[in-house]
Amino acid sequence: MRLGDNFSVVEEGLNGRTTDLDQTNRPGRNGKTYLAPCLASHDPIDTVVLMLGTNDLKIEFHRSAQETANAIKNLVADIHQYTSKVLLVSPIHIDDHARDFELYAVGRYDATSAAKSRELADCIKSVAQELDCAFFDASTVAAPGNDGIHLDAAAHRALAEALEKLLV
Repeated sequence: MRLGDNFSVVEEGLNGRTTDLDQTNRPGRNGKTYLAPCLASHDPIDTVVLMLGTNDLKIEFHRSAQETANAIKNLVADIHQYTSKVLLVSPIHIDDHARDFELYAVGRYDATSAAKSRELADCIKSVAQELDCAFFDASTVAAPGNDGIHLDAAAHRALAEALEKLLV
């Protein structure tokens, strides 16, 4: 589906990006340090769609769903310097029972990460309400592929179609 000729979408996704956490083995993935220069480079901006949080739930960070939502709240403050229109998208749930989860997630995600991912939508929704942002829970239309973490092609399409309805 297309948004239309009056839309210009700038995709800034990066595997492994966190809200505001540094990873020693994967530099350049801190969303907080990346966000302001990114927004400045695309100014003027009408709407920002932000979907972060899954990587914050890695075992190494010991971060709760609420702590992740609080970090998103700080990112929204940065976004509001460029636009008041923000759509917060809560990520899909981690599926620790997926076929290839153990193979892919070993040492990075576990059952606790998956449980926290199921709490994330409510926490992010509260932040959205507090900051007058739009909200969408991606897990209502999509689930991870065989690795239990990432969207597959069909899930990407389902999420895109759902978001299109909110943005048009």
